Amino acid sequence: LLLGMMCIVAWAVHRKPSRRILFSVSIVSVLYFGFFRTGCVCSVGSIQNVVLALADSSYKLPFVVLLLFLLPLVFTLFFGRVFCAGVCPMGALQELVNVRNFRISRAVASALSFFPWIYLSFAILYAATRSQFIICRFDPFIPIFRLSGDVGMIVFGVSLLVLAVFVGRPFCRFLCPYGAILGVVSNVALKRVEVTKKPCINCALCHSACPVD
Repeated sequence: LLLGMMCIVAWAVHRKPSRRILFSVSIVSVLYFGFFRTGCVCSVGSIQNVVLALADSSYKLPFVVLLLFLLPLVFTLFFGRVFCAGVCPMGALQELVNVRNFRISRAVASALSFFPWIYLSFAILYAATRSQFIICRFDPFIPIFRLSGDVGMIVFGVSLLVLAVFVGRPFCRFLCPYGAILGVVSNVALKRVEVTKKPCINCALCHSACPVD
């Protein structure tokens, strides 16, 4: 299903630009990967499994988990961040509630963009030393998908969703460790997302309209 949905998103972005298709895929992602599968195991959390397998030869990495880690990376290399566009249940949930976008200053956004890398560094350290899987422990959306959990994390998750109503994908932009990795890979993607097929005239409309800068 993950593979099929990423194929649909890649087609919807590059061959037949359609917000309606992306919206539909986002709904399926939230319902299936989110609420039905309770958000586990996800591609974001799979980072820790891969790190642990590399650090500890006694740990047997499940093949499905390896696929969850690799497939979005491979698709990003060829088509850009199609996983983030509508397949990731956490990103999809934020996208579905977003109705208004208040712009964050470039200075603040740049400062906050370091947090995913800090988060990723600690996640790798904790996983490699078999301490704990902090991405899973502090995932703000798992309690929402499971409709239960630690009160503090539920409040954190709901707060992020409320923020996502007014700010485009705050978790994806300023916290997601897997998104940080995909962002690097997307810089060398073989096929980039095009706003329009026509030649760019530097009107800057896309810059002012983009909800995630």
